[in-house]
Parts: sequence; C-alpha cells; structure tokens
Amino acid sequence: MELDWIPVPTDLATRCAACGFFELDLPQTQNYKKARVRDVFGGLPAHVTYAPIDFATQDLATVLKGAGYDPSKRTLFIWEGVTMYVPEPGIDATLRSIATNAARGSRIVFDYFTERALRDRQSVLVPIAKNVAAVGEPFVFGMPGDNAAAFISARGFSVISDFGSAELAQKYLPKAFAMPSPSANRLCVAEIK
Repeated sequence: MELDWIPVPTDLATRCAACGFFELDLPQTQNYKKARVRDVFGGLPAHVTYAPIDFATQDLATVLKGAGYDPSKRTLFIWEGVTMYVPEPGIDATLRSIATNAARGSRIVFDYFTERALRDRQSVLVPIAKNVAAVGEPFVFGMPGDNAAAFISARGFSVISDFGSAELAQKYLPKAFAMPSPSANRLCVAEIK
C-alpha cells in the first residue's frame, strides 16, 4: 500500500502477482504523477490503483474500499513525505483507520518531523519550511515528544523501529555524511497491535 509515491518497478507485478499496489495522494498531485508516469512509460502500470485522497478531510477506509482494497489481507502501508503536511486530526484519523480496518500483522512505515524541530528557530528545517510554505504547502504537523512511540501506540500500533536521520546516517553512510543530532526528521516502522 503506497500512501504517497515511490516508483514501483513494473517487474514487481510479475514477482508478486498476488500483491496489489494503491497510490494515494491529493488529486492535483496524483494527476501530475500520473502524467509523468505516462510520459516516461507510455501508460500507467496495470498493477497500481490510483486513488485520490486528502488525508486532512477524507476517510482512508472509505477511499480504499472504493478503490478495491481488501482489508483482510496483510498490508504494508508506506506513508512517505506526507505527515508534515497534514494537520493532527488527519494524522490521527489515518492512523486509527489503518489500525481499525487493516488485517492483523499489517505494518506502516512513515517519516515525520518532531514538533520540537518544527518550532526550533535553529533547526535545519527552517529554510526548508520557508520554501515549502512559499509554494503553498507549509509544514503543519510535528510529532509530539522525541519519537512516535507514545503517539502511535495510543492509536493502535506497536513500534518496531524508530530512527532519526543521524542514527540512520551513522548506521548506513560513510562518516563524512554526519547528520545533525538530534534528528529533525525520523522514520518509524510500526505494526497493528
């Protein structure tokens, strides 16, 4: 399940014939993405279902049901580059919808900013926040606390992992790529309780 966009290799449909892929995004953003995919590949991949959604105002379960999603199948939800643009009620509703409607054992992977990093005038996010606000897409949500554990636990999930960019850089990148610590952005993997 893709709640935002990651290019899905076309041969993945062959390797995973029983899998379904759903790409969810704002209608105008999704239309742009679809046009780019058509430009590059000559058409839309048959293994991807596009379902427009505004996470701030629409119910995820309703949108997925209308797109043909089977909630009885274990699902990996990838929610990348979205949480910082959606007000807290939309974040809350989306997480609760997944926890309530998806099959047991389903997981979510999402990135987020901490609330502290968004409020800190010295944060590495300051220039980025100015740029995205200037194009009409301001950052509106930061996860309370130092990580997502308490927030998503209250919404029906158990954390599997939650790393900041500094921790990920230390683990996977050469030492020359040191990231600021504490991390302004984080990556969480969680499973439905």
